[in-house]
Amino acid sequence: VVMTTVDKNKEENQSKISYILKSIVETVQSLHYNQGMNYIAAFLLNITEDEEESFYLFLGLLKSTEYGELFKDDLAKLKAFFYIFERLISIFLPELYTFFIDNNIKVSYFISSWFITLFTNSFQHIDAKNNPKILLKIWDSFFTDGWKTIIVTSLSLLKMYESKIMIFPTEELLHFLIGDLIKESYFHNDNFYKYMHSLYNFRIEDELIENLEKEFEQKNR
Repeated sequence: VVMTTVDKNKEENQSKISYILKSIVETVQSLHYNQGMNYIAAFLLNITEDEEESFYLFLGLLKSTEYGELFKDDLAKLKAFFYIFERLISIFLPELYTFFIDNNIKVSYFISSWFITLFTNSFQHIDAKNNPKILLKIWDSFFTDGWKTIIVTSLSLLKMYESKIMIFPTEELLHFLIGDLIKESYFHNDNFYKYMHSLYNFRIEDELIENLEKEFEQKNR
């Protein structure tokens, strides 16, 4: 079997990604590998083209943000976000919320990958690999505003494709939400200003998110 240059490069990248993830788990001993972290490592490696630099950036992500909190206590934080995000859809996108209820679609079916990968699962479908403006902006905002950035981006993504989602045949809907939605043009550079506008479209106060989190905790009790 003759291995092509593309195959070799892919194999080398996979090896580097594995090294980054293994080093992260060994360094942050409270953290266990979770499916989706590989997208983070691949994104950083593609941007930096250096596995050591990618490792330190990943480490910085864990130390400077609440990203690592997502994987503690049997994914308790992620489960809280399922509830919070569903409530926010009911507030900001009520027609879509009703549509999801009528079609028995739970937000947990499709948003877990968005939160775990910080939308880097869209990177493989973006042409501008050397300068993915929207993804880089999402990451910049995540470092300053935390999970609210991911929440607002998720709402904006659903808002942009709301009309398309609501005409999908039921048997194809989940496939679109789970996989094909992030392949759409939302993350392309020519949508950058539309994305920036969307950040101001959803005025979500920290207090609202905190109240919804308390609401979730009370329901659990």
